[in-house]
Amino acid sequence: CACVCVFGFEENWGSRLEVLRSAMVGGARSVRALLAAVRLQSGRGESIRAGRAAAAAGHAVWRRRSCCGVQVCANECAGPALGMATARDSARSARRLAQKLAMGAAALGSASMAAASVALCERASDAAEKEEREVRAGEVRDDLPTYALKDVAAHTSKEAGGIWVVYKRGVYDISEFIENHPGGAERIILAAGGSVEPFWSLYQQHYASFVHEILEELRIGNLSEADSDSLRSQQKETAVQAYLHEPARSDVLLVRSEKPFNAEPPPGLLVRSAITPIEHFYKRNHFPIPAPVQPEKYELEIALEQSSDLKHEPGATSPTRGAAHLSLERLRQYPKHSVTATLQCAGNRRTEMAQVRTVKGGAWDVSAIGTATWSGPRLADVLREEFGLTLESARQLGVKHVHFSGLDTDPATPSTHYAASVPVELALDPQNEAVLAYEMNGETLPLDHGFPLRAIIPGVVGARNVKWLESITLSATESNSHWQKLDYKGFAPNVDWDNVDYDAVPAIQELPVQSSICETFFLPAEEHSPRSIISRGFAWSGGGRGIIRVEVSADGGQTWHSAKISPPEQERNHVYAWTLWEASIPLSSDVAPGSDVDVVVKATDSSYNTQPESIAPIWNIRGVLNNAWHHVSVRV
Repeated sequence: CACVCVFGFEENWGSRLEVLRSAMVGGARSVRALLAAVRLQSGRGESIRAGRAAAAAGHAVWRRRSCCGVQVCANECAGPALGMATARDSARSARRLAQKLAMGAAALGSASMAAASVALCERASDAAEKEEREVRAGEVRDDLPTYALKDVAAHTSKEAGGIWVVYKRGVYDISEFIENHPGGAERIILAAGGSVEPFWSLYQQHYASFVHEILEELRIGNLSEADSDSLRSQQKETAVQAYLHEPARSDVLLVRSEKPFNAEPPPGLLVRSAITPIEHFYKRNHFPIPAPVQPEKYELEIALEQSSDLKHEPGATSPTRGAAHLSLERLRQYPKHSVTATLQCAGNRRTEMAQVRTVKGGAWDVSAIGTATWSGPRLADVLREEFGLTLESARQLGVKHVHFSGLDTDPATPSTHYAASVPVELALDPQNEAVLAYEMNGETLPLDHGFPLRAIIPGVVGARNVKWLESITLSATESNSHWQKLDYKGFAPNVDWDNVDYDAVPAIQELPVQSSICETFFLPAEEHSPRSIISRGFAWSGGGRGIIRVEVSADGGQTWHSAKISPPEQERNHVYAWTLWEASIPLSSDVAPGSDVDVVVKATDSSYNTQPESIAPIWNIRGVLNNAWHHVSVRV
């Protein structure tokens, strides 16, 4: 972040800048640490008024959302270090913000303070740009020793003197980071004694700048040039082989990751139709696309887990068989049931959450969501016919969860399949309409969406709707997969990677109420119509809860207008499809031409759950479950 501090004794701000720069270079990146560092060189002074003015000006900027990701902190006990702001997007944004802060200070009679804040911002921006240039993971560093690959290979455990890995020309000791790896310790340990690049080439989310920053903090040396060249030639072939089966995709998609492929459509396309066209439906893959299965050779395995936790209780119905292997032809013989359901990635709108504080996860705007009509046999029908099981008899047997496992595998560990589970009632209650889908929008299920078969569990997070379905297991416990136990969980804002307890938080199932603005524009005044803002978007809530109200504001949430909604024709508590909405908001006469208007939307579902006003109270380290009010700035 580029940082701006407003100091009380402007004649000494140069020396305080050195403290600020030292704090930044020393790794004190948080606002609190920087304030504390500056406070050491700052006494109480007569600048409280100016500091408050700067903070107030910055707060006004933040309320208008005219500068992305701005936060303003005021600390009366800090004396001269009262006003601090961080602009997360660029040093240029920091300079623009400083000018606004300076204007606020000048308005209250502190012109010299205003000039000082701008000058300081320029220097802080330069420091931030310099720091950014210095973060080049894997480049040779002259201040560190050089190691041969055999030296790295000898360090594969803490007992061996540390767990070392290589990235480009860098050597890193990851011993203390392993347990905090978002992908799980069992994955990162695969690179022990070797290069992380074969894995990063398969999962390109690792190329994010914050990942490089973390990596460089673990840097201990350089890899020899000869060993580096040898490794890189081997790695190219590995990445090519893993992604041989990727299908063609629409050019309009906004690609968030090439390997594995993750993409979302431009938001405006989402509101063109209540049913999302297949080519515009968001793509979320955890691994490479598996090799296509010939329909006539496909088999789905369904089994009752062999576990002592599953016991017959008095009156329990015994399954008629231990396991079933069903062909696609056999599944097509069941009555076909169609359900129109919205799927949403848990990380939808993660980019906004990352502007509050850094999160770990792939970048998503508002379009990691889509609605389709899914067709295939009801899961409840299949289990009743093949096993003689109903929801009631399954519970009597001790079944509490239904596991789904896909054909997609981790290229680094081919025995690792993508897998997830849902509570048994979501899968076996016929009213919940869980289907084994072989069609999407009336067409054969596309490869990107799980051909030849995927699980559709309406009302739950997209991650549980497993694609390329290989097996279903009825179990007394939830899935032990990484994506059930160690991912797709929403932690409290105070939880970080040092104190996270995965077992303390349940896996995400139903998602909270959500709405977003997909397109909005200014409509000039006409003969019989005032100036207005036209907005369109979607609203949705998990668990079958329908949307009863959508409200839109053109003044940042000060006043609200009811939007016209188009709810789907689905029964109460079984509303699985989104609601599209449209609003026309007349503009107040005091909105000056050329100014920016803060358009906001919020929705309320049938249980009267409504969206929180801001992201900060729901922030979490994985950047999931962002359902705060959605803001879009419009120039009038």
